[in-house]
Amino acid sequence: MPCYLYLNLTEQSYFPALLVAGIVAEVLKYMRQNYPQMKTFMSPSFGGPLGDMASQYTPDKWVEIYGKYFFERVAGLLDYCAPQDKIAAPACHYGEILDNGLAEWYIKVGKLFEQCGVELWSNIETFQRPFPGHGEPRGVFRQGDYRSLYMKLAEASPLVKRIITYEFFSCMSPNTEWGSARRLLARYLEIIGKDPAIIDDIYS
Repeated sequence: MPCYLYLNLTEQSYFPALLVAGIVAEVLKYMRQNYPQMKTFMSPSFGGPLGDMASQYTPDKWVEIYGKYFFERVAGLLDYCAPQDKIAAPACHYGEILDNGLAEWYIKVGKLFEQCGVELWSNIETFQRPFPGHGEPRGVFRQGDYRSLYMKLAEASPLVKRIITYEFFSCMSPNTEWGSARRLLARYLEIIGKDPAIIDDIYS
């Protein structure tokens, strides 16, 4: 498994805040000037609330705002960007798993990144966001459904250079306390054509 040495810019506040964008841009400038041999990487997210905290970003609005206030400013400074996909459930029709709008995000954001010299990756969320109205507490994030993972991989794979997930150790590792995490890893291996039996070979 390849290992990468890079600066990961962590950012958990609402990204459109111009102050946050300015801070991240200055960090990128500093790294390029003082550590030009190091690669830079960040993982914002698709979607998210607009300034009114009610309406949501569309792909076109995301590209317009993020491009103008951040990515165009850091062209040549940011090497890799893996947006969190943020879309939890696939569209289904008679059992067929369909695109839930992710392809449009990757295509439009990919064009912006190409203009700015940023390599597009994907950060697939392997947890399931709570469903309001279904009796689930807002703070509960369980392992994702394998059908959702299939949809995410199918949409991202043709359009990005690499796919990562931040939640492997909590949502897919067989060493977690949740059996559903092991099952999600097994389904992932089946999706990519591997025998889930290798889980025991690796972790026994």
